[in-house]
Amino acid sequence: MKGKLALSGNISQSGMALLFPGFLFYHFFSGYFLLHLPLAGFFGPTAAFFAVICIATLSISVLRKATINFYEFLVFLFFLYVLIYTGIHFLISSGDDYVRRAVVQSLESWVLCFTVFFMAYWFPKEIGFTKRIFFSTLILTALFLGWYLYETGNLMFYVTEDRDADHISTYQGFARSVLVISLILLASTSRVIARFAVFVASIFVLFLLGARSEFLVFLLASLAFVAALCFREVKTLLIFCISLAFLALVLIGYVDFEVFSESRHFQLLDISSASSWIEREEFKETAIYQIQNSPLLGYFGGHIAHYGIEGAYSHDLFSAWANYGFFGFFIYMLLILVPLIHSVIIFITNKSITSEWQLVFLFSIAIFILVGGAKSVFFVLTPLAWGFYARIFRLNNDALKKIKAQHMYCLQGK
Repeated sequence: MKGKLALSGNISQSGMALLFPGFLFYHFFSGYFLLHLPLAGFFGPTAAFFAVICIATLSISVLRKATINFYEFLVFLFFLYVLIYTGIHFLISSGDDYVRRAVVQSLESWVLCFTVFFMAYWFPKEIGFTKRIFFSTLILTALFLGWYLYETGNLMFYVTEDRDADHISTYQGFARSVLVISLILLASTSRVIARFAVFVASIFVLFLLGARSEFLVFLLASLAFVAALCFREVKTLLIFCISLAFLALVLIGYVDFEVFSESRHFQLLDISSASSWIEREEFKETAIYQIQNSPLLGYFGGHIAHYGIEGAYSHDLFSAWANYGFFGFFIYMLLILVPLIHSVIIFITNKSITSEWQLVFLFSIAIFILVGGAKSVFFVLTPLAWGFYARIFRLNNDALKKIKAQHMYCLQGK
């Protein structure tokens, strides 16, 4: 039992290190030094590799359990439903190109989501190895971007344009990795100085990456996190206030507000006039229209049928209803809301909050905000919140089994 847990934990930590810090370094070196490295976008092939391992080892362990709890059942039901729903549309399609492309998009998303769920589910209780990698990655990234800002004066690091390297990830891929690294560090770090460094470095990095959604979500999730903890931990409130004061001094003393007004983040003050927002509103209206025409089954691949491109889906929770019908949407929302509500209740009713629950709280809030208005059902980070929530029950079961085993050993010894 102990050996299986150690193996699962090592696989999970390795996967998390490769999928997030590894992704950052891969695309940074590939783009900045104009290297054409193998593995295409890195995230997809790496996730596919770990998906095979998950299916071969991790998922089998779960299926061998005598019982699974309701939430684990919901997760497996959603994955199974999406797989069957996608397969049925592939079989009944009459060779339509949009269906074929929608099937590919759905299956690619399925593999990525399946992998990150198990990476979170098998994330070990002791994550010293991962924390060191994550913290080093965040600080190194912040130092590099600080140098970049000093040398160029640019308020956005966009290596694709700076180096004319269209073979690497956009700023959203970089921001995705930083968001995961930052939230995990914020939840698992208890030292005052470390939390201060994580918060300031994360805000700075996400700002310079130009990712409005990830920047705003990290800020809001941090605010909610501090609000929930400050009633118990005065030092947490103190850290946050010092962090905000420090950032305010930097902005007042060193930032040219004429230059700042040209940044993507400044558009948050008038988001309705941003071209990307207008485009996304159009995608949402199309998805709602398709849902109204077929409220039960939705319109699988309707975004591709209407616009001809895979990225024209509604960038919110309506994408789940449009693509997978009402039943898929219902399960999807349950999987998002259950961890959020449960973690909020834990924060309200418990005096001592473990890092595991802090992690669920942060990720649940972040995902809830993101799918509410910025990310679709294909967003790969959503199952991380599911996995971290299911992980709590797994850790509790493992602790119970350990106690029972020790009890039996004592009885046998007598």
